[in-house]
Amino acid sequence: MATVIGNGGRVYLFGSGHSVIPVMDVFPRYGSFIGFYPLYDPRLMWSNVIGPNGARELLWLERREGYIEQFLQSFAIGSGDCLTVFSHGGLNAAPIEAALYARARGAKVVTVSSLENARIAARSHSSGKALPDVADAALAGDRQAVTPGIAHHRSAGWPSAAVVGRGTGASGAAASGQQGAPRTTPGARSGHLSRSQPL
Repeated sequence: MATVIGNGGRVYLFGSGHSVIPVMDVFPRYGSFIGFYPLYDPRLMWSNVIGPNGARELLWLERREGYIEQFLQSFAIGSGDCLTVFSHGGLNAAPIEAALYARARGAKVVTVSSLENARIAARSHSSGKALPDVADAALAGDRQAVTPGIAHHRSAGWPSAAVVGRGTGASGAAASGQQGAPRTTPGARSGHLSRSQPL
């Protein structure tokens, strides 16, 4: 990225849903970061759980193949540039097609996603690929505990966090520090936010 910026190119940043948060964290800042350009699509950022700009609409749109090209064609991404794509699971159409779009125009692509999820989860994109498969450099976001069905768990050097999902077994016990003890987030039912259930 430093080479791209040093040569006068741009480092574009993209994410959808919760994965837009790292993009938002880079810009705007006082003085900002020279050479970094955030790509925000409000349709891929939720501000409500239900209703306009809610989770259902966002999830439907980010899984639709062909949409992201309509958004990205407004930006002059080309050779000499870099696109960094953030994605929690690396399986939805929006991040995969953002990476493919940039590569087709000669830009380098760096991805940050769960490499473990990409390894074990069923592919949903018609290309049969996950986000790390279409990257020039794929960085592991697994330290953020992107485990299917579980929002967070204890990892070496990281604090304990809430487990969302079934709330029992090894992952729940690891997060709570208790052997075999069930653990759920306050106010969350067992399985309440499981990835396998639709909203």
